[in-house]
Amino acid sequence: MRVSFFLNVLIALSIIAIAAATEEIKLHVYHKQGADYKKRGEIIGLPNAPSYVATAKDDTIELNSLLYQVKIRDETTDRIILSSIKACQLVDSGWKDEFRVHFDDEKKVYHVDYYAQTDACDSDIELPYKAEPKFATRVFVERPVAGAKPFLGQYGKQNQQQAQQVRQQAQQGQVQGKEGGEEEFPIEEEKTFFQKYWYLVLGGALVLINAMNAPPESGPAPRR
Repeated sequence: MRVSFFLNVLIALSIIAIAAATEEIKLHVYHKQGADYKKRGEIIGLPNAPSYVATAKDDTIELNSLLYQVKIRDETTDRIILSSIKACQLVDSGWKDEFRVHFDDEKKVYHVDYYAQTDACDSDIELPYKAEPKFATRVFVERPVAGAKPFLGQYGKQNQQQAQQVRQQAQQGQVQGKEGGEEEFPIEEEKTFFQKYWYLVLGGALVLINAMNAPPESGPAPRR
C-alpha cells in the first residue's frame, strides 16, 4: 500500500511539473480609446505557437491622438508594457500590425515591441478619427541569443593548438631522423619563471633571512 501511495504521489508531481513547464503564457492587449484603455484582444500560445485573437465586441475605434497607443498585460506576472506607433502608419498599412515578444533565459516575457507593417505615413488624419478596422495582426517570438566568447580566450586556445601541432611535427621529424640515420636532438621544453631564475629567488630569500636575524644595533655607551 505504501509503495503504491508513493508511486501515485510521484506520478502526480511529475504531471504537475510537466504542466508547469508547458504552461502557455497569455498577454492581454488593450488600445487607448479616449481617456481609457479598452481591451482589443489576446496573444495566446506563447512561447511555442503564438497567435493573436481579437476579443473586442465593438469594431469601431476612435483616435484622438496622432499616436496609436497600446498596453500589454502579462497574465502570469501582471506586468504592464506600453508602446505606441504613429496612427497614420497603421492606417496606411491597412490596419496590419505586429507584436514582437521578447523572452529571457528563464522563458519569461521581459519586453514587447509593437510595429505597423509599413513605415509609410502618407494619410492625412483629422482628429478625432473614426474607423472600423479589420486588424491583421502577426506575432513573433524573440528568444535570447548566447553572447560571443571573449576573443582573448579563443586566441589562447588557438595558440595551444598551434603549439601542440608544432610538437607533433617535431616528434614526426625525430622519427624520420631515426629512420634515416640522422642524429636525434631532444626537444627543449619551455622553462617556467622559477626554473629560469631559481638562484636569484634563493639568493634574495637568504638575504632577507639574514636581515631579519641580524642583531639590533647597540646604542652609544653611557658617559661616566
